[in-house]
Amino acid sequence: MDDKTCYCIELNKTKLEISILEGHALGTYLEAGKVKNCLELNNNDFKVFLKYEEAEDYFKKFKKILDSIKEKNLVKKENLPCMAIKRHYIVQAILNEKMNTKRTYLKAWNIGQEIYIEDQKNFLKVRINNIIQVNKSLYQYDFELA
Repeated sequence: MDDKTCYCIELNKTKLEISILEGHALGTYLEAGKVKNCLELNNNDFKVFLKYEEAEDYFKKFKKILDSIKEKNLVKKENLPCMAIKRHYIVQAILNEKMNTKRTYLKAWNIGQEIYIEDQKNFLKVRINNIIQVNKSLYQYDFELA
């Protein structure tokens, strides 16, 4: 592998797969992202790896949790407030990867309060551990698994 090849997984796609980015395609992504290194493209929706083995390990771990959620469903067991979130973010919360979300509104929730993050079908109970006003109209809710 050379430094002009990377492996990526687009987590917001219905069909997950490991893709190879190289050559012109990689250049297009780097230019669009205004970055020089493919690892700088890595975010919560687009995971980037330099080695195929790393991408494969992450893919297997992510897919196992995602399939488990699809089979069992995470159900709402208590009458707690809910915050809608994408399903792959629920998986990333279980992996302790994405432990916050940003919203353009401030809810009347308190630090230490338990809520559900949900995707209209699956509910994951979390505890708010910080609320940050990012700017005039954006709030970040940090949470941990409850």
